[in-house]
Order: sequence, then C-alpha cells, then structure tokens
Amino acid sequence: MGRSMHLKSFRDSAKPGNLNTGHPHLGMPRAMSSRAAAERSGLSWKGSGTTETGINADSPPLHRHPPGVRGLSRRSIEDRREPVSMMTVSGILFSFLLSTALCAPVKVKEETNTLFHGDDFHILLPSQGAEVTFRSSSAPRATDVILMRDGNVVSTRAKLNQYLSHLILDAVGEADEGVYTVKNPETPDDIRSISLIVRDCSNEQNVKYGDNFHIQLLGVMTPISLEYKPSAVEATQTSRPALVLLTSTGLPRGGYHGRFSVNDRHVTLNTVTGADEGSYTVRDAEGKIQRKVCLNVKEHQNFERVPYGETMKIHLILNSSLVKLNYIPDYDHKPRLLMDKGEFTSAQTDLGLEGRLSLDGSVVLLERVKRSDAGEFEVTDILGFHVTTAYLEVERK
Repeated sequence: MGRSMHLKSFRDSAKPGNLNTGHPHLGMPRAMSSRAAAERSGLSWKGSGTTETGINADSPPLHRHPPGVRGLSRRSIEDRREPVSMMTVSGILFSFLLSTALCAPVKVKEETNTLFHGDDFHILLPSQGAEVTFRSSSAPRATDVILMRDGNVVSTRAKLNQYLSHLILDAVGEADEGVYTVKNPETPDDIRSISLIVRDCSNEQNVKYGDNFHIQLLGVMTPISLEYKPSAVEATQTSRPALVLLTSTGLPRGGYHGRFSVNDRHVTLNTVTGADEGSYTVRDAEGKIQRKVCLNVKEHQNFERVPYGETMKIHLILNSSLVKLNYIPDYDHKPRLLMDKGEFTSAQTDLGLEGRLSLDGSVVLLERVKRSDAGEFEVTDILGFHVTTAYLEVERK
C-alpha cells in the first residue's frame, strides 16, 4: 500500500508543470531555463546562487543546446553569431559585385578605314581562331554575314594571307561598305568594330575653278553614258545611286545643257565650279564601268608684288554679280566683306579704301596702293566655294 501510494505520488509529480528539476526526460519543455523552471514550480529566484530547492542559479540550463554551443551563455552565443552575419553580408556583397561586373557592357574598339574603289582591305586578326562578321551599310537590317569563324574562312568574298595574320577582301567596291566586327574567342573583351568607307574612284584630277574637266575615252566602246556623285556622297555614302549626267543617246541632265562635249578621245565638262566636285563614272555601250575619276576643284592663287602707289588687279573669274570679295589685312588678320554681288560695302570707308576701289567687268582695281593695304583678297561664289585668292605685297618706293 505504501509502495503504491509512493509510486502514484511520483507519477503525479512527474506531470508537466509539476516538475522542479528541469530534467528533459521528465516532461519539461526543452527550451525552459532554470529560472523558468523555478518560477513554474512556485520557487523564488534570487538571480544568482541557488533556489530554495538547492538548484544552482549559475548552472547551465538543462534544455538541449545546438551543437557547438553547449555550456555557453546567451551573450557568448550572440557573440558567436556576429561573424556568421558578417560572413553572410560579405557573401551578398561579393555576389552583387560579381553580377555587376558580368553585366557591365563590353567596350568595343571602333575604327574607320577609307579605301579607294578597287583597293584591297586587310583585316588584322587577333588570333587564328578569330570570328569576323560583316553588316552592309546598304542593308543595315539584314543579317550579319559571317566571313570567318573558328579560324576558317566561310565566305568566298574573303581569304587569308599566307601568314594567316590578316583576312583580305580583294578589290573592294560599294557592296563592301559597312561594319566589320572582329572577335577574339580567347579574350571575349577583345572586340573591334571597323567601319569601311569605299571612295568611288581610284584616280583623281585637280582642275582650277572655271577650267575644263577632261575624261579620257581611249579604248572605250561608244556610245558612253556618264554618272556622277557629289563629293559629300562619294566620300561617305557610296552605296547611294549615282546621277546620270549624260545618257548613251547624248542627252544631258537638266542644268548641264551646253556644258558637255564628247568625241572619240574625251568627254569634257566645261567651266567647272566647286559644285562639280565628286566622282564621275564612265560606262561603255554595254553598260560596263570603264572609268572612275574624282574631280577636285582648286581655287586660283595669285601672289602680287605691287610697287607703292601703283594699281592692283583682282580677277574675279566669274561675273561680279555671282561672287563675294573678302579682304584680310596683314595687320590684324580679320576678314571684312568688301563687295557683295557686284556692290561695294561700307567696309571700304573703315579700311581707308574709299575712292581707290573700282570695278571693271570681272576685275576689281585697287589704286594707289599703300603698305597698309598688304593682305589677302578672297573671292567666293554664291555657294561659298573658293574661286581665287590674291595676296598683295607692297614694295617700298
């Protein structure tokens, strides 16, 4: 009887909430500390030392600890957690910087290469496994054409030189204008972009303003046709279609009547101006290109040494109503407009030239020259092209 009552009393005391030992196998929650166990059992807590039941207040709690922190105080556990947090932040920061570096745009080295029609285009290769692609300027929306990949030339338009150091395009023309992209598989950041401009001619002629421009026709099957591209188009937009100035029937384009003459030896454009600069293409009776010539119109230059008190003559080349005359004195090098479309301006008074300037047809006369008159007299047409420049030097008495 006594034994059974003793067992019952022990079972009752072992129920959750009645324990004051804090033993994990007797039903106490694992996370309950010594202080909580004491308060749960109705005991007073002294903060340090022992409880009234003899439990040491400084003893470690009886609940289970995570691995590696058994027997540590709460402060010690928090101190140990701090490095873990710092490591986490450092990892996030590193990941961010890495992703930023990977997402950063690759810098492309941009180049421009200008060649004449018929020249060879040499592309330096960064490695034998380089990749070269081409995007035509005449069809920028078209798919890029692969010229070379993994060290192999895959286009019939290109070839390797004997040293395998350059990719070569023979005799470039208008169809070759565009952007060539060169990539190095061994160094992904090594990318070059080459913009190729093909000038429309391989021969150039310099002709003075107002003179005649001759294109040889020896060996060309007649009748011929003549095409033209202005210099601005020829230099940067050669893929644009040309203007037909002279048809195979000998009919000139509007605005060119009376300016062309054709014989078996030459086709001639008379009295050229700055507006005539550009590329001229001659096609034979079958429409094949036989000549490509670029015209450069140069101004006339005259150096005049005039004795003191004598008269200087400035030839305008064109009718005075079609030109402007600017004067740049040697003493300050500032340009002044002296004449505009045949009329002298008030600048002649400011410069001390009044009464000494006169106009005789297409010639301007400066009488009784002085040493202070030394300088440049520039003549331009109504489009701003230079016609002639006269340099005045006054000789001493």
